[in-house]
Amino acid sequence: MRYINLLEFSKKQNIKLKNYLRYYPFIPEELAKNNNSFISKVEFPFKDGKESLTVALYSSISDRPNFSSLLLDIGYSMVSQEFVPFDDLEGWLAESHNKIENTFESIITDKSRNLFWIGGS
Repeated sequence: MRYINLLEFSKKQNIKLKNYLRYYPFIPEELAKNNNSFISKVEFPFKDGKESLTVALYSSISDRPNFSSLLLDIGYSMVSQEFVPFDDLEGWLAESHNKIENTFESIITDKSRNLFWIGGS
């Protein structure tokens, strides 16, 4: 299961990722001025390494002029060759969705929530 969230910011604003996200790459100030793109990814094992939660944040090219885009990619998957019995599939999907949703909520800040739920500023 995978959710990819698009975050867009006007290039006119001086955006600091730490104001919008609690997960972001740390870039020293001396290098931040020369940054064009980035990728940051981390994996968390679950169920004795049989399942994995992956969080990735990367820059993207916006379809909108004068906007910068970020993709927050959160996925939950099986790593081992085991399978979920058909009768348990609904439960596995619900559990996976909850893990992704909880991860998303732990990453975004209230400032992000205001953008999502109020329509942005």
